[in-house]
Amino acid sequence: MRRKTILTLIFVFAAAVAAFLLPALGPRAQAQQACTEFRAIGHATLPTPHPLSDTDTWGADVWGTLGGQLLSGYVTGNDGNTSGHGVTGMGTNGSYTYVFGTDTIVVEIAHAAWPFPPGKAGLGYYRGAGKIVQGTGRFANASGNIDWAGPFMVWTPDGTNYQGRFNPEIRGNICGVE
Repeated sequence: MRRKTILTLIFVFAAAVAAFLLPALGPRAQAQQACTEFRAIGHATLPTPHPLSDTDTWGADVWGTLGGQLLSGYVTGNDGNTSGHGVTGMGTNGSYTYVFGTDTIVVEIAHAAWPFPPGKAGLGYYRGAGKIVQGTGRFANASGNIDWAGPFMVWTPDGTNYQGRFNPEIRGNICGVE
């Protein structure tokens, strides 16, 4: 008798848990946004040739594909708050705007790093990861992540103003493109 009581209580408990959890685990009414692979290369300069604001430092002409469709345009922005740690430069809260005709994507770069290998003054390798926070035109509802990385070189011809070149490989997924 005691065994039947325990089995009954276990069954009732399992039924109550299932009744509570099943609606939460059921299918969602919200549709998933389709994501498309974005791949590009750029040729960047410091200072930017395409400033959109006074704080833009780096800029690049960009050529790429979005799901097989060719895109060309430019990107401009900055690495946000920068600091150094030994031979590594770091940036936080940077922002870059990609412009393809009248369509734009704003990418926030949460963290970036650009180490200078020992003995290679002015030469380094930049890596930044960001997420899309805003867009216009066909990118008005866009979301996703865009990362870029590549070799760069900086120098100062007069000891005050910096110049540079950067050849990034740009990769990511853009969701919600119209």
